[in-house]
Amino acid sequence: MKNKMAVFVCGVLVIGCVAGSACSKLDDIPYVFKGVVQLDTYNLPPVDIILKTDLPESIPTIVAYKIVRPKIDDKYASNIAKQLGFTGNSVPLGNEERIVYTYVSGEQILEVWLNGYILLYGNIDLKIPTNLPSDEECVAIATKWLKDNNMCPDNVVSITTSPRGGVQFLNSETGRLEDSYRIGTEVTFSIAIDDVAVESGGATVVIGDNGTILRMETHKYSYEKAFDVSLIEASKALKIMEDRLTSPTPPDPENIECIVNMRSFSNLEITGVALNYQYSTSNGYLLPIYVFTGDAYDENVPDKMYGFVGKVDATSR
Repeated sequence: MKNKMAVFVCGVLVIGCVAGSACSKLDDIPYVFKGVVQLDTYNLPPVDIILKTDLPESIPTIVAYKIVRPKIDDKYASNIAKQLGFTGNSVPLGNEERIVYTYVSGEQILEVWLNGYILLYGNIDLKIPTNLPSDEECVAIATKWLKDNNMCPDNVVSITTSPRGGVQFLNSETGRLEDSYRIGTEVTFSIAIDDVAVESGGATVVIGDNGTILRMETHKYSYEKAFDVSLIEASKALKIMEDRLTSPTPPDPENIECIVNMRSFSNLEITGVALNYQYSTSNGYLLPIYVFTGDAYDENVPDKMYGFVGKVDATSR
């Protein structure tokens, strides 16, 4: 379970209207989940859904933001690599088209993707840690490392921690992969725009034994106001998700309104509902979604509980 540790702002988000846009509503709003591969969740037994929280108050519109990515070229990637202590050139390409610059230094690997995604990782020592810092210390270590290396995202609103597992094994009782033991602490820096949380935004740092940085991932993005989006009410979003969980037919791959992280359950208790922004990687915008979280149960395995996440496109079309 994640623990909320602190509120921390690394910088100020600079936003503005896209040139020529005037920040007006578009006639054809992109589908936020277009191109997302969804689980085969149709034509399965029905789900009993219980809402155990209040739905958020409806608002008529929200601003969609255009994701502005930096121009990633040889010079940009090389500068990032030098900034993080990597020397030498990137790994040479074969005949493939470049989508990422990769640098190697000892056991550490740095990937600078053309879409602005930056990933640092290495060979993780799978021994049980003997000197793992406390959660508070991990937050301090991760924060300092991001600031020192100019990797701290703008507009951070919260920092949370959660255990990072090691080798996984198959639980014969549940049929699911589970972590065998803890190798570190994952520190997540979450961001928001106009007080609306951004799904998968910000940065993540994994701290291991003796405060070692095991992994870091972030995005070098900025955002510009693009256009206004009319919203559906949360109650309609809930109905869309309910229909999705009981539909006998698969969704239209070009018009996916709802995605879920799992479907092997018979009872669902929704304990959280929020209006968030979602990265739409297929069209380059931050678009609104409703996020439903809760506890899922299988009537055939009554003593097991699973974390459920359902996301619904919040745009009114």
